[in-house]
Amino acid sequence: MNRSADAAAAASELAPMARVGSVDDIAACELLVNATSVGMGNDDCPIEPALLRSLHTVADIVHTEGGRISSTLIRSLLTDGKPAEAAELLGRHHAVRSQVVHGHQRGRLLGYPTANLQNPVEGFVPRDGVYATWVSIAGQRYPAATSIGVNPTFGDVSQRMVESHLFGFEGDLYDQVIDVAFVEYIRPMNQFSDADELAAQMDRDAQRIQEILS
Repeated sequence: MNRSADAAAAASELAPMARVGSVDDIAACELLVNATSVGMGNDDCPIEPALLRSLHTVADIVHTEGGRISSTLIRSLLTDGKPAEAAELLGRHHAVRSQVVHGHQRGRLLGYPTANLQNPVEGFVPRDGVYATWVSIAGQRYPAATSIGVNPTFGDVSQRMVESHLFGFEGDLYDQVIDVAFVEYIRPMNQFSDADELAAQMDRDAQRIQEILS
């Protein structure tokens, strides 16, 4: 089955760079490494679409009953805080990728240490807010609470940041590359009166997110 240029263009604007070093005979496929599309017209291609999708390199769904799926449609859903709807069209959860860098350490002080993604991240960053997410590190997946925005409670961040608190993880993530897959939008990025009020909301967020991902 042959994938169209439209499918490649739609996906390439959204997905992080594919990492396919573990797949043998990749040259047999018409692979676009900066997209989530693969040309499957070559009968000699030995790679199953399901495997490629797991590597963020292929989107099986190109059309819906209502018409072609485009990057504009997916971006619109993500901008509206609808990652679940976007996932239905993509066939997987939309994800971003970047290296973990040092931040202000406020999450640690509030009881929720976070992995701060270096800007610019790979992939389209959804609407500001708090999300239920899955974070993948070297093949291991962890449920996580992820925030996107400028942290208005403290007001000293000018650039949008993606930060994830991983439930059940212990260790050092600095300099590691992680994938953050968006499952469900929880709430907007609100400004709180003080750190205690923010911490109380984070407790509620954590409980809800763990219930969603359990």
